[in-house]
Amino acid sequence: MYQLWVEEHFDAAHYLPDYNGKCEHMHGHRFKVVIRMEGESLGSDGMAYDFAKMKQPLRQILSQLDHTCLNDFAPFSENAPSSEHIAKWLYAELQPHFATAPVNLTQVDSVVFPVTIPGPGVVWLDIFTMAGDRVWSVEVSDTWPSANVTWKLRNQAGTRVASGLYLCKLTAELSDGTRAEKMYRVGVVR
Repeated sequence: MYQLWVEEHFDAAHYLPDYNGKCEHMHGHRFKVVIRMEGESLGSDGMAYDFAKMKQPLRQILSQLDHTCLNDFAPFSENAPSSEHIAKWLYAELQPHFATAPVNLTQVDSVVFPVTIPGPGVVWLDIFTMAGDRVWSVEVSDTWPSANVTWKLRNQAGTRVASGLYLCKLTAELSDGTRAEKMYRVGVVR
């Protein structure tokens, strides 16, 4: 099995009218979009699929969203443009572009957080629901100078997490006591 990934981004404004909090007001984001394809074999050129052929429809679709207010975009007139609705719409829009390709557009089954630290230390990755409930946690001590910490989109009991938005807190502590944290948001669509 061969897996290919491409990443693009778009910048847009949106608001979540049924949300009770800051996000009910217009605000902007740089949305990062990653698509994954899987193929069983390589072509005569030695590739499962051409990265340029993956990026072209993704860029074309994202250009419709870039520098817009997503609430004004027809697909989100009935469903607020949450990260989950955006991901679901993107998947549906991309699917026809790869219907006859020798690879399949697949759902992501894990998220990799690259870590680079300037000396020996420990790294923790904690995953929370938006309500603040811890879903999953791991400690990695062999991270110097760099490592990847992977969350397989499962809770601590090993059950797949539900669709939703998750907060991911990456904490690094060096042997000298220096500590740094970085927060990520991950939208999961099932």
